[in-house]
Amino acid sequence: MTTWPIPRGEYYDLVPERRGLCKNLIYPVPGPAFPFLVVHLTRATDDSVEAGPNAVLSLRREGYTKTAFKLRDAGDLVRFGGFWRMASRHAKTGLYEIVLLLR
Repeated sequence: MTTWPIPRGEYYDLVPERRGLCKNLIYPVPGPAFPFLVVHLTRATDDSVEAGPNAVLSLRREGYTKTAFKLRDAGDLVRFGGFWRMASRHAKTGLYEIVLLLR
């Protein structure tokens, strides 16, 4: 059984003029505030460079798009006490991420 909250990973491509800054995999040391989140840069075989993942809260199990939503899954999330503990501890960061997501 999957527990909540379920983050969805999002990846971003570096613009072509900045791809030269990354010659190989860059995998930083995790930060103490969020040791489970580590964004890394990966050079692909086509010379593109991918940055990610950024963890975004999903409102649907197996929901891989920004608009993925399932009422039952969202209901499970809001009834899960661990979600509210996490949300209260990291409210400022969470609100910032929501603003970024809506841009």
